[in-house]
Amino acid sequence: MTRIVLLWVAAAVLVVVDATAHAETPDALSRAKERGVLTACLDPYNYPFSSSSSEPPGFDVEIVRAVAQRAGLRALYFWADTGTRGGLGRAL
Repeated sequence: MTRIVLLWVAAAVLVVVDATAHAETPDALSRAKERGVLTACLDPYNYPFSSSSSEPPGFDVEIVRAVAQRAGLRALYFWADTGTRGGLGRAL
């Protein structure tokens, strides 16, 4: 009987801690607006979705650019080098 009560108390504590921790952390959009920069990590070898060359830029690049423009932010791209590492699955 005491184990069940202890489990319920532990579950209640975890719920309260989780609820309060989430309230303190700003979401990604708030952090991006605070910095003025929307940061995206893209794969230059994932054609036609992203490409590090300017023409054609790729779907991912166009989407990030449009979202940043609409939010009034500057787009910043990081390129994950998956072409020499065996794909995105191995890079992660």
